Amino acid sequence: AYGQAIISGLTKPMFPIIALAVILAAISGKLISGSGMVQTIAAYAVQAGLTGKLFAAVTFVITCLLAFSTGTVGTYMVVIPILFPVGVMTGVSPIYMIGAIVSGAAFGDNLAPISDTTIASATTQNAELGKVVRSRMKYSIPAALIALVCFLIFTKTETSSIVLEAAQVEPKPLSLIMLVVPVVIIALCLMKKHLITALAWGVIAGIAAGLVSGIYLISDLWSFPGGFSVTG
Repeated sequence: AYGQAIISGLTKPMFPIIALAVILAAISGKLISGSGMVQTIAAYAVQAGLTGKLFAAVTFVITCLLAFSTGTVGTYMVVIPILFPVGVMTGVSPIYMIGAIVSGAAFGDNLAPISDTTIASATTQNAELGKVVRSRMKYSIPAALIALVCFLIFTKTETSSIVLEAAQVEPKPLSLIMLVVPVVIIALCLMKKHLITALAWGVIAGIAAGLVSGIYLISDLWSFPGGFSVTG
């Protein structure tokens, strides 16, 4: 019975959706990281003084807004590959950085009208979705404000070699064209497109932008040196 239950569970649509989403998100993340965009944003953030506790708080706010618009999973796929490494490079402890992202996503998941948990709780209790969202605001928004203050006060910062490296790195403005990846993903999610569709178009947009701008060559993205190995 246990074995059958496991197989039955794995055949639910949510599991292959998450698996494919992780694969596509990894590809989009690699396109972004390989372009130098993360280092460029980190350098600009350091130059602007947006470091440490302030960056963690800003990340929390950005994640709250994205999660409210796109839901939890889509937010993770967009935010983690970009803001997490930038935050670490600007001096935020990795633990607090991921905490800011997860907290913001939880806020959005609790209130987003397109969130699966919001929809499930409303439909199973025969409640109107709009009223459910409005009734939760008086609890979620004060909690988010308290969390924001806590991130500003208690976030642990580190002055490590990677922070000094971020301050000295030469920005590559051209790499910012790779922001087209998260922009396309977010835009399609806001248009209520399927997460897999949004991620796939994000990858396609990233490949096109990388090739047109000269950041990537076709051989960087895909090569078959022989045998059983494929790189890129």
